[in-house]
Amino acid sequence: IRARHERLLKLLLVVPFFLVATAIVILSDQMSAGLFMSLACLMFALPWLTAGLLLSTGNFAAGEKGMLVICGFAIAGAITAAGGLASPLLFLALAIPAECYWITRQLRAVAVRLVVAVATAAVQLVNIPNEITIQSAHWIVPFAYLATLVWRVEPFIAGFHGQVADEDTVKSHVLDAMNAVYVRFGEGSGVLACSHQSKQLLNVESTYLLGSGLFERTHIADRVTFMAALSDVRVGKTHSTVSLRLRVPSTDENISDRYEEFACEFVRTGAEREDVAAILRPNREAQSLRTELQAVAEKATTTEIAKSRFLATVSHELRTPLNAIIGFSDILLYEMYGKFSDDRQREYVELIRQSGNHLLSVVNAVLDVSKIESGAYAIQPDAIDFKNAVKMCCSMLEHQAKSKNLMLIDHVSDDLPDVVADPRAIQQVLINLVSNAIKFTPEGGVVTIEAQVADGHLCFDVIDTGIGIEHEDIERLGNPFVQVQNDYTRNFEGTGLGLSLVKGLVELHDGSLSINSEPGKGTVATIKLPLAGPAEKNKSEVSSDKSEPNSAEQDEDRTLLTA
Repeated sequence: IRARHERLLKLLLVVPFFLVATAIVILSDQMSAGLFMSLACLMFALPWLTAGLLLSTGNFAAGEKGMLVICGFAIAGAITAAGGLASPLLFLALAIPAECYWITRQLRAVAVRLVVAVATAAVQLVNIPNEITIQSAHWIVPFAYLATLVWRVEPFIAGFHGQVADEDTVKSHVLDAMNAVYVRFGEGSGVLACSHQSKQLLNVESTYLLGSGLFERTHIADRVTFMAALSDVRVGKTHSTVSLRLRVPSTDENISDRYEEFACEFVRTGAEREDVAAILRPNREAQSLRTELQAVAEKATTTEIAKSRFLATVSHELRTPLNAIIGFSDILLYEMYGKFSDDRQREYVELIRQSGNHLLSVVNAVLDVSKIESGAYAIQPDAIDFKNAVKMCCSMLEHQAKSKNLMLIDHVSDDLPDVVADPRAIQQVLINLVSNAIKFTPEGGVVTIEAQVADGHLCFDVIDTGIGIEHEDIERLGNPFVQVQNDYTRNFEGTGLGLSLVKGLVELHDGSLSINSEPGKGTVATIKLPLAGPAEKNKSEVSSDKSEPNSAEQDEDRTLLTA
C-alpha cells in the first residue's frame, strides 16, 4: 500500500511538466501568452495541491479516483485541440488504463479505466475541429510519454503478467502450504469459486461445491453459525472465524459419510458486500477433542447405569435378611417366647432392632434414589387431602420433636383444595423434610409447616430455627450422598440421600424444590407442586431385572415391618 501511495505522489509531482510541455506543442500558437501562462500555472497548481491534500488527509482512495477522472478530461481536451481522431495524441487515450494499472495494480480498475479511454476517443466523433492542422510536432507528445515508460517498463510488464498469469498459482502455492481450501462467495451462501484443495481435504471436486454445495455439506447444527459468520463479515466485520463440521464422503461404499471439524475464516476481499471469501482448514485438534469428549460421555453414561443397577440389586438383596433381623428382634423384645434373664439382653435386642430399622431406611432410600435416576420409579397420582398428610407426618414425628424439646407447629389451613399427587411420595417428602429439620434444630427450637395455593400450585414450606446452611453449600444439596459438613452436623448420622430423594420425587410431579438458609438463623425448604398433578407421560416399564422388587413388594415389606 505504501508503494502504491508513493507511485501516486510521484505521478502528481511529475505530470505537470508533461502537461505543460504538451500544451506548448499544441496550444502555444492558439492563445495569448497571458492566457497560456495562466493555464500553465493551473496545470502545476492542481496536481501539486492534490498531492498536498493527500499527504495531509491520507484519503488516497478518493485522490486516485479523482485524478484519473481529471486526467481523462484533460487528455480528451488535448486530443480535441490537436485534431481529434486524426491526431497522434489519440495514442494518449491508452495512457489512462496503463497509468491506472501502474498505480493500483488491479485488473478490475484497469477494465473500468479502459471504458473511460474508449469514451474519451468516442468524444472526438462529435468534436472534430475544422481549422486545426496536424503538425509533425504533435508526434513529440506520444513519443515523450513512451520515453517515460522506459525506466519503468520492466516492472510494469512483469507486474501485468504476474497479475494475470501468476495470481492463481501464487494463491495455490500459499493454500498448499497452509493445507487449506479457498472459497469465494457470491450472493447469499452461494459459492462462486473454490480451489482444487477441496479434492484432498473434503474428498470432493471443487465444482460440486459451487452454488449451495458448501452449505448443504455443513452439519445441520452448524448452519446457523455458518450463515451468521458470513453475514457478520458482509455487514462490517473484517473477518470472522468459526468451527464447522463438514460432510466428507467416504471412499468405501460400505462406510457411511463422516463429518470432520474445520476452522473456517471468513474475510472481506473488496469494498462490496458480496466480496467475501473463506479459508477452510482441517481442525484436527478440535475433532480429536470432540471424539474424546463423546467417548468420555458414553463411558460416564455406562458407568452411571451400571452403578444404578448395582445399587438396586444390592439394596434388594439386603432387604430380605433385614426383614428377618427386625422381625425376630421384635419377637424377642416383646418376650413372646420367654422373658429375658438379664436386662442386658433386652438392651442388646433393642440395639439390634434400632440398627436394623436404620439400615432398612438407608437401603430403601438407596433403592428409591436409584429407581428415580434410572427412570423406573412409577408414581400413581390421586387426589389427596394435603392437610391429612401433614397431620399424619406430625403424629409420626411428634415423639422425636418432644425428645429434643422442640415445638412442631402445623399452620396448614383446613380448607386447602385437594392436590393430585402420589400419596406415598408426598408423605415421604414431608417426613424427610420435617425429620431433617428436627435433626438439625437445637433444643428449644421451632419447626413449622405452612402451605398456601398460588397460580394453580400448592406451595408448602418446612421452616426451622436450626443451624442453617452456608450459601455456597446450598447448591450441592440434593445430590446423592452429599452432606454439608460442619462442627454440628458431624454429631448426626446420615447418608445424604434424604434431600436427593425429595428432589427426585418432587420433579416426578413436575414440581420444584428450593432452599433458603442463613447460618445460625435457620432454613426454609419450599416445595411447589401443580394442583392438577404432573403432565401425562408415557408410563415407563419397570426394569425387567427379576431381582429388583416392584413398588408393591416394597409396600408389602414396609407393611410387614410396621406390623
